[in-house]
Amino acid sequence: MAEIKKLDKAPAFRWWALVMNMLAYFYFFVTINVLYGLMDANSNYVVQEVLGISETQFSLLTTAVMITFAVVPTFGAKIASIVGNKNSVVISIVYNIVVTLLFLIPAFHDHYIMVIILRLLQGATGGLMTGTVIGQTPLWFPVRERGIASGINLAILGVGLSLDTFFGPKLIAAGFSWSTSLVILIVTCGVIVALLYQFTMKDLQKDYGVPEIAMLLPEEKTEDAKSDDTVSAINANRPKVMSDAYKTKTFWATAIYGFVNGWVVYGFTAFLPAVLRTKIDAGLVATIISLTLLSTAIASPLGGVISDKVFKGKRYQLLFLGTLLTAVTLICLDLPINAVGFVTIMAILAYASTSIVCGVFWTVPTEIVDPSISVQSSATVMTFANVGGVLAAPLLTFVNESTGTLMVSSIICILLALAASVSALIIKR
Repeated sequence: MAEIKKLDKAPAFRWWALVMNMLAYFYFFVTINVLYGLMDANSNYVVQEVLGISETQFSLLTTAVMITFAVVPTFGAKIASIVGNKNSVVISIVYNIVVTLLFLIPAFHDHYIMVIILRLLQGATGGLMTGTVIGQTPLWFPVRERGIASGINLAILGVGLSLDTFFGPKLIAAGFSWSTSLVILIVTCGVIVALLYQFTMKDLQKDYGVPEIAMLLPEEKTEDAKSDDTVSAINANRPKVMSDAYKTKTFWATAIYGFVNGWVVYGFTAFLPAVLRTKIDAGLVATIISLTLLSTAIASPLGGVISDKVFKGKRYQLLFLGTLLTAVTLICLDLPINAVGFVTIMAILAYASTSIVCGVFWTVPTEIVDPSISVQSSATVMTFANVGGVLAAPLLTFVNESTGTLMVSSIICILLALAASVSALIIKR
């Protein structure tokens, strides 16, 4: 272990650590959304057509990823505590590459049940890595930079989702099968990210001897502290074991907000295309979805800047305003206005309103507990978010098919967004 010594300022390496965690997070979201990106010239999902399955059955292929993604995070946090954060991320990527290569075998890609099994196995990748990636990112930064860092980190989510919808149709148009296209996208990204992470990333605890970089820096005043409190004093009052965290209303408000955030983030990939098809030409759907998902690259860092600079390290104000905007834009999408410009703007704003809180929100699980259990806290909240994601796509698709209208699904999302707004006021961090 490196010698522990105080620093005059945060190490410049924190920005490279952020880049590495962004790439790891990006990689998993390429995996999550890949089947939605494999569309033909008419914006039809190729996997659905080849396997001859219904929309609900197709949505279950993404739900399968989310199920294991939801179950594994706490287990992944325990693995990280044993092998180290860096090693746990690299191991999870290599694991996913191996699983993905199985899609090249006809016995797997020709049968719906086998595809579901492989998607379940792929989902474990996220469980193994994302708690670590999300939980450790803020710890590389001083308190007043954490919102910005997490905002930038989460911005890559939309890029990962957009990469699928950008390259997927091109690979299909070039004559590749859906399974080969899937392997090309996931394995290529995986090899690059794994190599970079293995040979350039550091482990904060092992290389600096502390669980958060702020412990090595001159004490920093924070907005949720009394005038004479420091970061160390605040940490002393935070839960040091998860059993104590579970006893606080702040943790459960955070969990509820995470559930809604997961619902909207993952539910949009199933809900939004259906909405767009009822309003605009099918040929424009893929382009608008790509633009919508790409809005994360701007909205998420912007949210971090607002939280750190405008609200001085406070999180809850932006969390409250963001979910209110989500509700308003979803209401606007329900209006009988089919103009392409209006629909495009509302779709982008709806997803951007979720994205603007994503990075800021994922600093909260880290900041409501002692740094020593931040990865465990983030992984546990991630489980709640993933449950929201697991339920969103199949339930929204089922409701759409059962009612014959998108209105009910929209109302569900609006009500959940309003519930998250209330949770933000309880969090008050």
